[in-house]
Amino acid sequence: DYGSQIAGIANRTTVADGNTWNHEHIALLARALTHTEKEGHRVSRHLGDYILVWGGGGGDDLAKSPHLARIANSVYRDMCPGDPTCRSFGYIDRYRTPS
Repeated sequence: DYGSQIAGIANRTTVADGNTWNHEHIALLARALTHTEKEGHRVSRHLGDYILVWGGGGGDDLAKSPHLARIANSVYRDMCPGDPTCRSFGYIDRYRTPS
């Protein structure tokens, strides 16, 4: 979502932005953001040197994680085994609010 702004303002190459159409590439990025920390780090180091993740409330990247897991699972079937829509994937915050 922020790739175009980062490229234009900071003069940095981005891995994906709102106009990235390569589904496998987006699924790999989604895998990096939703898999285990070890696997996420391995994939991230393959993709680039820096990662920007928006955190801080409604609409942040953590709230998008179930959808990211579904995107990753569409290519990497080990993300949500036996659960093609990743319905059980998500996080509960300190107020017991699901993502």
